[in-house]
Amino acid sequence: MSSTPGPGQSDALYRHALALARREQFGLAIEKCRDVLKLNPDHGPALALLGESYMGQGAWPEAATTLARAHDLLPENNLVFFLLGFAHQLLGDYTPAIRVYRALLEMGWDTTRVRFHLGGSLLASGHAQEALPELQMAAVGSQHVGQNFLLALAQTMAGDFDAACEAFTRARTATQPPHDPAAVKRLERHKADAERYRAQNPTPPKVPEQFLNRAIDWDAVTRQFEARPLRYVIVDDFLDEDALRWVGDFVNRGEWEAGTTSGDEIHSSLAEGFFAKPLLQLAQAFAREASGIVGSLPFQSLWAYKYFRNNRERTPHADAGRISCNLWITPDAHNRKAGSGGLRLWSVPAERGYYGRDRAWQRDYVLQRLAGQDGNSEVIPYRNNRAIIFDSRLIHQTEEFDFDESHAGRRANITIAYGSHHSQID
Repeated sequence: MSSTPGPGQSDALYRHALALARREQFGLAIEKCRDVLKLNPDHGPALALLGESYMGQGAWPEAATTLARAHDLLPENNLVFFLLGFAHQLLGDYTPAIRVYRALLEMGWDTTRVRFHLGGSLLASGHAQEALPELQMAAVGSQHVGQNFLLALAQTMAGDFDAACEAFTRARTATQPPHDPAAVKRLERHKADAERYRAQNPTPPKVPEQFLNRAIDWDAVTRQFEARPLRYVIVDDFLDEDALRWVGDFVNRGEWEAGTTSGDEIHSSLAEGFFAKPLLQLAQAFAREASGIVGSLPFQSLWAYKYFRNNRERTPHADAGRISCNLWITPDAHNRKAGSGGLRLWSVPAERGYYGRDRAWQRDYVLQRLAGQDGNSEVIPYRNNRAIIFDSRLIHQTEEFDFDESHAGRRANITIAYGSHHSQID
């Protein structure tokens, strides 16, 4: 004798799925939600939870499709509507995301959160001036890292560098000290070296008035970038001499509030205090001069690396941007093996699934992507004041190098990134 499943069974399965999702066991929650939907295809809460669980796994296309159906069944549920917008935002589909957020603002629903995401979507789609007031209102009186960070990016794009530095200062995350004793020693060594450098060079160089070399033909640079199947271009003598001197001094002084150390390098980014008004001006100057390449992509981040050990382990990876500008700043005189220490670029892009995963997963993914691709790469030799502008998604790695071990002689570079991996530039 057969029995027809009743609503009680689907509701019990849904409660089980909800408990799994709250424990962030999203794979199991997805299975249970599917079981619910087999019994009742129009179970709105199960569809909403399924979409939310897909988001928890980074499966954004599936999340967007599922949440759209959930919204049709639960049109009064503003949280479902918001998650639909957020799924589109994570996909880089900013037009529908902006439409959702503006509708929610008209309803007066959770305005601070909605303004933050609306501003972020406007900024990511290249509309910094429209994003700025939304982000300013979202960040009023806030110490929230994300709200102040996006506000600072918008202010940088708008040219308000003093306000951007203030917002970056509010957004600065507290970097946890490393637990590895060797990493602690590297960090202490760097700080001691920077202190000695400052003592030997008590007067920093004058802040430059001109950042990029005036002799660069940016139209020719853009044509070279577009002509190469492997999307990159080399620009030598990138910075004006005064700007190069200032940037090198800034890095050698260790003038970031917090750095982190891993492997055999110290590194710092915007969130860790690697910013100053001239660095933000440099980022904007490059976007302006290289507009044929950067287009409307928003400034995303900048970071610096200084290496402690030569012939370090090389780690292929992709950047979390759409266009990267990598600049080498250590003088060539410190390079003990001319032609070494450059950058290898593979004509293999990281797919969307690469981003947002942990380092161990990304490392395994890259090794799989590069299997059999030995001949599908190019090596760009190291040269002081050489910039490599490339598609951030391309897998790349620092080549082996041999620099002297003085504080100012260690290999160092800064990178400026624009856009994100789902931004379109074609």
